[in-house]
Amino acid sequence: MDWGQPYSCTSWATTFGQSFPILDDGNGYSIYSLFGVGYVPHNVVIGGDGLVIFSESGFNQNTMIAMIEEGLANLVLDVDEDGVLDSDDNCVDISNPSQNDIDLDGAGDACDPCDNLNIFTYANIDGNIDTEGNPIIDIFDVMRLVDILLDNDQESCGAEIADMNSDGNENVVDIISLVQLLLGGGLDNLSNSNSGIFEIENLEHSDKVIISSDEKISGIQFEADILEISEYELNNLLLPNGWILDYAVSDENILVIIFDISGENSLSEIELHFDNISKSTFQNVVVSSDEANEINISITEKENDDRELNFVPTKIGLNSLYPNPFNPTLNIAFSTLKEGAVDISVYNAVGEEVSVLYKNEHLNSGSYTLNWNAVEQSSGVYFIKIATSSFSEVKKAILVK
Repeated sequence: MDWGQPYSCTSWATTFGQSFPILDDGNGYSIYSLFGVGYVPHNVVIGGDGLVIFSESGFNQNTMIAMIEEGLANLVLDVDEDGVLDSDDNCVDISNPSQNDIDLDGAGDACDPCDNLNIFTYANIDGNIDTEGNPIIDIFDVMRLVDILLDNDQESCGAEIADMNSDGNENVVDIISLVQLLLGGGLDNLSNSNSGIFEIENLEHSDKVIISSDEKISGIQFEADILEISEYELNNLLLPNGWILDYAVSDENILVIIFDISGENSLSEIELHFDNISKSTFQNVVVSSDEANEINISITEKENDDRELNFVPTKIGLNSLYPNPFNPTLNIAFSTLKEGAVDISVYNAVGEEVSVLYKNEHLNSGSYTLNWNAVEQSSGVYFIKIATSSFSEVKKAILVK
C-alpha cells in the first residue's frame, strides 16, 4: 500500500491522526496495543527469526536502529547456498545438500576434520594412509588405541572410532577386537559371554590375582589406588608369552591394561602376583575373551596360609620383545634359572651401547618384565642383550616413529 510516504512526524499526524491502525487484527487495536504505550507512532521490527521487536513508547532514532540491528542479527541464513539453513546445516561454509554424516558426530562428511569417509575409517585408529590414500591398519593402530584408552582421550579423531565393537564402551574389549581383525580372525560379538572369576588370594609373603573363565581370556583392564599397586610392581609382573602391559597414572589412581598382543596365546587362567592387595584394590575391572566379548566377572577374595610354591622357569634368556616394531616403549620379558647378577643393555645398529637397563642387577630365579622407553632414540634397528656370568643372548627390535 502506498501511503504517500515518507512523512514527517507532523505530516503523519495530519494525514492519519494519532491512532492509525497500522496493525489490525480485525478486532480494533488489540494487536497494536501490545506494542507499548504512550506516544505514537511506535516502532515494530520483525526479526530474521520471526521475533517481534518493538519500542515501548514514541519514536527514538537510537532505539529503532538498535531494533533493526537486533532483527538482522537473528536473520536465518544459508551461507553456502546448499538449500539447508545455517541453523540446520552440518557444514555451514561448505555446500553439502545431502548432509551426509557417516559417523553421526554432527559434523558433515564434507567438513569433518577427521574425514571418517576416507582416512579415519573403521579400525584406522592412527589415521595413517599409503601413497594412494588407502588406510593402513597395523600394529600401530593397536598401540594408538591403547594410548587413547589410557589417556581417556575423548577429542581426537582416533577416539571417535575407538568403540570397535559398537557396544557403547571403549575398553580392552575393543583392543582385542582390533588385534583379531589384524590377524584375520572372525569375531562373534553377538554371542553370550561366559562368566569368570577374579580371585584375590592372600599368601604368606605376597598376594596374587587369579583370573579364570571357561571362555579363553585375551585382555584385562582395571583401575587401582597407586598406594596399593606400585609402578614398580607393574613393571616387573610376570606375563604370559605374547602379552604386554601398559598403564597410566592420574592423581591417586592407576589405569592398567594387559592383553595378548600376539593374538595367539589366550588362556583360561592367568595369575598376577602383587605385594599386598585386597578385593577393594581393584575397581572397574573388564576382562575380554579371545572373541572380543566381555566376560562377566565376579571378584572374590580368600586367605591362604599355605606357603607359596616357588615357580622356577624352564629356560634362561629373553622370552619376548613386544610390541615389535615399537614406538616408543618396548616390553622386555626374560627369565633366569638361578640367583645372580644380570646385565641388560641396548645397542644400536652400529654396535654402540645406547641404554643400560640392568647393570649387575641381583635377581632371584624367576621370570621378569621391564620396559625400555626409546623416546630419545631415532627410528631404526636395536639389539637387546641379556648377560649373566654363564649366559648371554641378543634379540632384535625395530623402533618406528
